[in-house]
Amino acid sequence: MVETNSRMVHTGEVSCRCVADGSVLWHKDVLLFLFDQSLVVCKKDIIKKNHYLFRDRISLNSTTFIDCPDGKDMSSGITLKNAWKLVTTGKEYVFSCRDKASKAEWAEHMRKRTASSPPTRDERRLVRDTLSRASRAFPLLAHSYHCYIYYLSWYKACLLPY
Repeated sequence: MVETNSRMVHTGEVSCRCVADGSVLWHKDVLLFLFDQSLVVCKKDIIKKNHYLFRDRISLNSTTFIDCPDGKDMSSGITLKNAWKLVTTGKEYVFSCRDKASKAEWAEHMRKRTASSPPTRDERRLVRDTLSRASRAFPLLAHSYHCYIYYLSWYKACLLPY
């Protein structure tokens, strides 16, 4: 993941539905981390409500972003409000935001993702600080296996010489 992503673009909580062949495979409230080339999906821990576990990583190079209007979705039959989709081969991820402002933020960030480029010194510092704050705010995020590896990989990338 470190090789293909150079910066974190946006993060936030949304509701997510994974749809395949017109039926919902799963529906969860998730925390998203948007990087320039991928989207990391973490779900809430059932036992510890304020903790998150790694759920999925979606490569944005092979997806299509769709800004969905409010109403019934024709492909899945789901009623949408403040929603947007990522369509991949065989699956659709439908993300519903709490309000229109949040949806507008996600849509803007998804449309204006920057091409992968080496991070600047300030961007490395920002990623290191953000991950440090995230690990304090969501302790299990830094300790679950995949998220822990993800955290260490990004932390090491921040420490690489310029």
